Amino acid sequence: MFEKIKEYFRRRRIEIPQYGLLLFDHALGEYPSMAKLLTNEEREKCEAIQARRESKTLTWKDIYTYKLMLLEHYNLETLKSKIIGLRVKYQSLVEIAEYNNYTTLRAVDLTKPVNEEDKERMQTDYTYLLDEFFLRYAYVSAHEEFRTRLLWRGAWFTFFFFLLSGVFIILSFIPGIENYDKIYSILKTFSTLIAVVFAGVMGAFVSMQERLQTFTHHGDPIYNLSLLTHGWLSIFLSPISGAIFAAILYLFFTAGLLKGAVFPEMTTSPSENNSSLIIELTNFILETGPKTGKDFALLIIWSFIAGFAERFVPDTLMRLVNQKKTGETTSS
Repeated sequence: MFEKIKEYFRRRRIEIPQYGLLLFDHALGEYPSMAKLLTNEEREKCEAIQARRESKTLTWKDIYTYKLMLLEHYNLETLKSKIIGLRVKYQSLVEIAEYNNYTTLRAVDLTKPVNEEDKERMQTDYTYLLDEFFLRYAYVSAHEEFRTRLLWRGAWFTFFFFLLSGVFIILSFIPGIENYDKIYSILKTFSTLIAVVFAGVMGAFVSMQERLQTFTHHGDPIYNLSLLTHGWLSIFLSPISGAIFAAILYLFFTAGLLKGAVFPEMTTSPSENNSSLIIELTNFILETGPKTGKDFALLIIWSFIAGFAERFVPDTLMRLVNQKKTGETTSS
């Protein structure tokens, strides 16, 4: 049973996506008219690749090899039309500088008449374009698979905080819990704090998704994929950063460092209400929160922003530090 499951996922990993099969089927349509031009060895290789298509074990390497074998037997006009078609697609795929570099250093001038002496250079040109396309086809598959894996991890992390906040909220509504004043106060207070942290996590998760969606496909595909592969930890840690930034912003509002109509107004325990002149952490947690429903809504919105705009809280900290330095310089 387990061996069958392992075999299923092994085949899923090596099987190319649907658009890859469509690309191969397009090349397969040329085979009947090209078969008589192929050598016996080439025909055997082509038929073996076709068999792998039927058994769903086809790879990008197989398709690339298949197209190269057909390339050797294209006539000049067919080869010329295929190069022109690939150039149009390549121009829309890469940046202008990269395409200009290709046309300057590698491209064969097809505006002039071509003959058999140009065929080898044209085949080299076609092979280069084919290399670039197949590298990007394989890159897209690897990139999307890796991106999906990261999004699932981030989603599970976010779901954990969602469950945690749900537990606190449900506990606070259990009948009779209000009779236990201390526990009831802790549940109510931590429900607010958990909501703040959860909003920060959600903001960071949305930001992470946006970054993965807009990750550049230009330039060297292998280099881009290596950046994503080795930088996955920093992307995955963004929900944790979002939670921390949301909690820090919560303290900013409580301390009155950020004030205005668009910022929430917070209330906290004054020292004179306590038996001691020192406010304990427990009292601070229990007696700190937004004053009104509007302030609570603003608190959640800004907590989400703290996670989404990763530089908002660090930049605010830097402004406070610079203001402090400027004040010290002025006073001295």
